[in-house]
Amino acid sequence: MEKILYGIGLSFYQLGLFWVSLFSAKARERRRGSRDWKEALRFFKGKRVIWMHCASLGEFEQGRPVLDALSRACPNRDIVLTFYSPSGYNIRKNYGNASKVLYLPEDGIFHARDFIDLLRPEIAIFVKYDFWYFMLSELKARNIPVFLIAARFQANQAYFNFWLKPLFKKILGTFTLIFTQDHDTYSLLNSIPELNGKVKVAGDPRYDRVVEQVENPSALPDLSDFIEGDFCFIAGSTWPQDDELLIATITELKDHRISWIIAPHEYNEKTHNRYRKAFPARVARFSRVEDIFPGQNILLVDQVGYLSSLYRLADAVYVGGGQHHRIHNIQEPSAWGAPVSFGPRHKDFPEASDLLRSEGNRVILNSKDLLAWIAFLRHSNTQMTDLKNHNRNYILSKSGATGRIISTLQAAEYI
Repeated sequence: MEKILYGIGLSFYQLGLFWVSLFSAKARERRRGSRDWKEALRFFKGKRVIWMHCASLGEFEQGRPVLDALSRACPNRDIVLTFYSPSGYNIRKNYGNASKVLYLPEDGIFHARDFIDLLRPEIAIFVKYDFWYFMLSELKARNIPVFLIAARFQANQAYFNFWLKPLFKKILGTFTLIFTQDHDTYSLLNSIPELNGKVKVAGDPRYDRVVEQVENPSALPDLSDFIEGDFCFIAGSTWPQDDELLIATITELKDHRISWIIAPHEYNEKTHNRYRKAFPARVARFSRVEDIFPGQNILLVDQVGYLSSLYRLADAVYVGGGQHHRIHNIQEPSAWGAPVSFGPRHKDFPEASDLLRSEGNRVILNSKDLLAWIAFLRHSNTQMTDLKNHNRNYILSKSGATGRIISTLQAAEYI
């Protein structure tokens, strides 16, 4: 019955995706990009393959430390990385530690059979979620070990309601082993009899990634003339709702010696013009940092791949997304020891609750909150040192998931 219901739901989903693609460039790209997977996979006939699947870019960043560790531990294997979302595929389609990056085809009995026929992975790894029933069932039917890493669930999620729980139990039952981020998820999954002995606490591999970024930072252009010893405030992954409170804050602090670095979630000319309109002579582009002249103290980051390294310059960081949807990555600035603030939509992020136990990290509701937080930090030198150590040590205490996952797979001779 669950299989029939899933098939019906999947048909409606795919029909909806088709209609959305008529109006959405992102949906059209997803449909176009997933057409040529058969030809791409013929290359791997006869090869030893490890397959990792990520829904999008955020899940990739969680799985990335494990993928990189697998590439070191298994140099005689080809790693195939698949994405469902264009936002992940477009940014990581040339990822060096993967032999091939491609879109996962739409789920279905025939697609799943053909995909596994061509790829024939030795093991498969799914990151966090994106559970495709027919794909997972095909892997299980062929006795191919399949693992879920960075799993995190809550009892109030739809997966566990009366209607979906039977299907979700079947899906989770296809996994050989599930590595959870936390003990709460471990306890929740262990309450399902079919999963007893198949669940292990490993932690969140993303902490390993941010620690690695601190240990091996990317090179940056020289920004010493821009910052000039001032208080450096960085706003990362911002949305229009974040821009509103940032513009109000910058306007209020126009006579203070503060350097503002703003990295929009998706940079475009509309975002650039929003700041240029508010501050006509003060805005510069990161891609043209050599052209910065005196009086410009707002730097808009118009290139991807630099934000995590820019955080090392920060005296304070505001992470966007939490005013309207959900916060973005607060682990990256915390790993550098930067005080962090973010919007109120952070309930699904345990690291946010943990970091808020320190007074120096704050929830920001409006520009008044942001002004008060900046004033607090600028007049709290001793507390700033303690706060930086607190944030840095918190991230370090959460690292190690990658090693636990890899050692478990090695001990059981899956790799």
